[in-house]
Amino acid sequence: MKYLLPGLVALSLLAVACGVESELKDWQFSKDEEQWESVTVPHSYNALDGPTQKYYRGKAHYCREVSFPSGKNAFLLFEGAAQAAEVYLDGTLLRAHKGGYTPFVVPLPHSGQVEVICDNTEDIEMIPVSSDFNKNGGLHNPVRLLVYDDVFFSPEEYGPYRLHVVQKEVSDNKVVAEVQARVRNTGPAMKGHVLVTLKDAEGKVVASETVGINPLPGTDQDIQATLTLDNPHLWNGVLDPYLYTVEIQVNKDVARTEVGFRYFSVDRDKGFSLNGKPYPLRGVSMHQDMAGKASALTREDIANDYAIVKELGCNFLRLAHYPHNDEEFRLCDRMGIIVQTEIPWVNICGTNASEAYFENIHQQMWEMVTSLYNHPSICFWGMW
Repeated sequence: MKYLLPGLVALSLLAVACGVESELKDWQFSKDEEQWESVTVPHSYNALDGPTQKYYRGKAHYCREVSFPSGKNAFLLFEGAAQAAEVYLDGTLLRAHKGGYTPFVVPLPHSGQVEVICDNTEDIEMIPVSSDFNKNGGLHNPVRLLVYDDVFFSPEEYGPYRLHVVQKEVSDNKVVAEVQARVRNTGPAMKGHVLVTLKDAEGKVVASETVGINPLPGTDQDIQATLTLDNPHLWNGVLDPYLYTVEIQVNKDVARTEVGFRYFSVDRDKGFSLNGKPYPLRGVSMHQDMAGKASALTREDIANDYAIVKELGCNFLRLAHYPHNDEEFRLCDRMGIIVQTEIPWVNICGTNASEAYFENIHQQMWEMVTSLYNHPSICFWGMW
């Protein structure tokens, strides 16, 4: 952008000691950079014409001022910018991203005017090329501003939750979980520790470990911690979707995620088993879509959809044909619904396709697994 659009409100942050995550809802929007309107994200510019065969496929612009205190580390987290996106700060390109359904983060070097150009034009080097659903354009999932002090857990390697909980061993009698994260130090040399805790549903600490760190200025340090829990309360689908919380802390920065411990198997004769017992899967395939909104669903819209899912008696969902809004996976965790999530590699395999096409498939698969890794509801990762 060459000029500052009128009416854009800077986001002010008051409490940044423990890191701040703020949802950026208010944007200025235009298809031609001449006529602008105020919109609220999530937003799709195919909200009205999406159900038609001649829906708009092209570029659109989202702009707003973003402000954070000097000396802090800031990132923009896009949960889904469809279908491709270019992110600019004061006219300088920060990142281009291909893939409309997987989260990505963009470091912000300073406050300023952010412009996001979304583009849902057909691109034979980006999936989906062909599909039985319209490829809506826009910031159709939430956008967040993340702000941290000089020592923090990076959001770039382990997804929006900034940590992975690897379920190394799960049985009725014991859980062994490995917690992985990356500490980034943008300040002076420091020597300290990361506190890793596992809390039950009532908030009681049931396991913990302390990991020493010594990152040099301008470097990252990976951490791994092992948590062991005897006689765990297992996540048992719709019968008992019990959730623990894993929390990691370095200095004043805290990252956390809910997690459910479970084990499962699939047998062609016996079907699906959860925690060693037969668990027949009954459910539906569902899109992130609503009349008059396209794929830009609010939390209220999602809650209404899942009230219907519950009324139907589903214990399984195939969230087709792409990773949905993270709010849906959180609901599935808490409702005990088994999930298949998948990347939008639809219809066209890619015979004689370019290397870039297959690199995009790999990229979207990596982003899906990385960002959704901790959700106990996900038992199936789909590619096709």
